[in-house]
Amino acid sequence: MFRKSIFALAVAASSLFAAEKSATVRLDFTGKDWNVKSIKNYYSLVKFNFKGGKDGKKCLLLTKRIDPKHGDSAWSIGSRIVPFEEKKGTVVVTIEVCSNLDLAKVAGKTYSSKLVWLDGSGKEIGVLPLKLNGKAEKFTALQTKGTIPDGTKAFQVFLGFDSPNFADNSFFACSSVSISIAE
Repeated sequence: MFRKSIFALAVAASSLFAAEKSATVRLDFTGKDWNVKSIKNYYSLVKFNFKGGKDGKKCLLLTKRIDPKHGDSAWSIGSRIVPFEEKKGTVVVTIEVCSNLDLAKVAGKTYSSKLVWLDGSGKEIGVLPLKLNGKAEKFTALQTKGTIPDGTKAFQVFLGFDSPNFADNSFFACSSVSISIAE
């Protein structure tokens, strides 16, 4: 129900792609691009710092809360729903991340990084899993390419993973997610 009401508001707003006359949408952590109500935080072990900074960049900075009883630090967060003029072709999703976790071992189904395509009624019509590869202790742009499904009217981005788990000094930082449409 929540997703449908948010979707209705998003569809009522003008399309970002049309309004910006751009084939790129950039979601960052300085405004209202991310829906904090969508946060999933297993055992509440991950600390979400939306005013974080890493290497001089504003970012979402995730660290572990200290809890000796639990070790599973699965998490995810969803973006706002972004209206989308129906287009066909290829999308390139670029995630700018920095982490001392081995992102090549990222796994998870409920807690995962993905772009979800939505139709005109807010129904999911496709999913593009987003790749997080290797360790990147300095900000690195990680890209995933995919095909835009027919009937797409909006999309929503989710960041997250079930493993690897955060250790006491682990961190994951994301400064932005960009979605580009190859014309």
